Amino acid sequence: MDFGLQGKVALVSGGSKGIGRAIAEELAREGARVLIAARGQEAIDATIGAIRAQGGVAAGCAADLATEEGVLRAVAAARESFGPPEIAITNVYGPTHGRWDETQNDDFRAAYDQIVMSVVWLSRAVVPDMKKKRWGRLLNIGSICAKEPHRELPLVTANVTRVGVVALNKSLSAELGRFGITVNTLATGGFL
Repeated sequence: MDFGLQGKVALVSGGSKGIGRAIAEELAREGARVLIAARGQEAIDATIGAIRAQGGVAAGCAADLATEEGVLRAVAAARESFGPPEIAITNVYGPTHGRWDETQNDDFRAAYDQIVMSVVWLSRAVVPDMKKKRWGRLLNIGSICAKEPHRELPLVTANVTRVGVVALNKSLSAELGRFGITVNTLATGGFL
């Protein structure tokens, strides 16, 4: 299937393992030039190798995308390797697990930076170029807990922050649609 991604520049955070890697590999199969951003260089190299072995184009950047510094480093690496990202996937691991009585105020602050601000930082870094091109794709890999909080799992900070990303993305979608930029949240459930 041709999704019209040939030659597009894609930045995939958390792109070296799991769903992030699967997304990076599929984008490369569709002809996008993919920047893999993740914390572990070994996994990044393995993913780049797999993409290149299938004829795809990929580069990597070791960075923590749950920090502003890491986001800026990854965006700079994408620009240096391929140009400004036209597709940006935010995919950071969820916050520390814990029930209400097990969490502290600092756990909520850290979760907010990790989950919500990671989307803010990446969007701020890539949207200006997307607006100029009048085309862009922002996709957040979220969680079903944004719709219905987990009851069995101790994920109170995730339950709260994932909803924030959905609201942010709805706001961004309303503002950026006129520039040809789509904004979506993929609310995943449990998977292995």
